Amino acid sequence: MISQRARRSPFAEQLTPGAPWRIVLSEQTRRRLAGGDAPAGWVTLTAAAQRLGMSKSHVVYLVKTGKLPAMRTKVGKRQCWKIDVSTAERGPQGDMFEQMITARSGGS
Repeated sequence: MISQRARRSPFAEQLTPGAPWRIVLSEQTRRRLAGGDAPAGWVTLTAAAQRLGMSKSHVVYLVKTGKLPAMRTKVGKRQCWKIDVSTAERGPQGDMFEQMITARSGGS
């Protein structure tokens, strides 16, 4: 028996118990998964991980849970994520190591 909660999923619905599931995607989800051109300033997974100071797997987790905006884009025949790091809770840290080196060399 399927619970009431399972039948009220935001992404799928089941009209009666035992009936096939019908997946419902919003227009925003369709655009995100279909692939296309990402807005200017959005970066690849590797670049996002470096700028945010996180591992790539953690950035993927944030994308999949919807905490970090991203969309699929085509690069040649491959598909990859383009991620908007400007909306992240953690600030960009791309030049963090350069700042540390400058601080060390300035003090000597």
